[in-house]
Amino acid sequence: MNAITESCVNRDSSIRDSAIKTTTFIHSNFRSGSTWLWNCFRKTKQAHAYYEPFNEILAHLDKNNVHEYDNGSWPSGHPTLNAPYYREYENLLNSGGGVLFYNCDMAVKNYFTSQHDAQQQLYIGNLIENAHAMGKSPVLGFCRSLGRVPWFRRYCPGVNVVTFRRPWNQWASYRRMTTAYDNSYFESFPFLVAVLAPNTSIYPDFLYDLFNVDPILLNNTDYNETIGNIFQSLDLGQRVRIFLRLYMLETLLSITHADEIVDMDRMSGDRRYRAATTERLRALSGLPDLSFDDCALPNYGFPTDPAMVASLEAAADFLDRYFAARSPNGAERQAIALIKTLLTNRAPGAEA
Repeated sequence: MNAITESCVNRDSSIRDSAIKTTTFIHSNFRSGSTWLWNCFRKTKQAHAYYEPFNEILAHLDKNNVHEYDNGSWPSGHPTLNAPYYREYENLLNSGGGVLFYNCDMAVKNYFTSQHDAQQQLYIGNLIENAHAMGKSPVLGFCRSLGRVPWFRRYCPGVNVVTFRRPWNQWASYRRMTTAYDNSYFESFPFLVAVLAPNTSIYPDFLYDLFNVDPILLNNTDYNETIGNIFQSLDLGQRVRIFLRLYMLETLLSITHADEIVDMDRMSGDRRYRAATTERLRALSGLPDLSFDDCALPNYGFPTDPAMVASLEAAADFLDRYFAARSPNGAERQAIALIKTLLTNRAPGAEA
């Protein structure tokens, strides 16, 4: 085994030691404070923090455009950064463009990967080794990894930090990007995952009844256009339903395999929770100068639209029906209870 792949090896998920804790994986969703949180790690002296290691942009990143992507290049609402998003990849670029060992399947098609994936393992291992070569602690801040946290837990030594935001806050941010800036990427992403990702999770039929897409349509040369047209034909209620279904599935998969779970809404509104979380993340990551004092995510409040309220209630009902014929283990039962609270609680932050 060479130096590149030594950082990611198959292991028993119960193992925890000081060496493992030198790498921090942050698993977040879009529009959930993920960039702010990643930037908090990036600002520490000890970290080499990679931004969205599964982002499709990495396939064509090169020395000419690596500095073009920053929070001023699009209406992101992200915090001010002291360097472009992808600066940490600069010495890992192929001569013809793209980050070494990255491929676009890692963005969506591998979303539920749970079995050994040599290419993904090689890619993640190389990012880790690159940080180590600089004498830094690797921090990888993902937005496309929640469905494969079990894979990280099994194949990549490190601390898995999973964050979540209440679904109506997240969806409201998606809608704002669509309506105010004509950017429907975030609304379309759950649809892309549901259509394209090999559903190899331990809940293979969780997304089965969302829509019916003829596989033949997806195998023609213009499948990207075909998928785009199908998404554009979906009404708002269908988009919400798909979003909520994926939200439940990826939350269930991720928090049951996390070392630390961070409620981003409470980070904004609960000072004591933020202080306690800060201490835990400092200890887990080995980064003593982590600070989250400026956390201030907007709270859109519980929805007043009857259709959205009905969608949230329907999602909670589906969760009950799905597991009625199964025997969830203790971790799953706790996750299900949390998800239902996130869906239906009208007073964010009220739960313990």
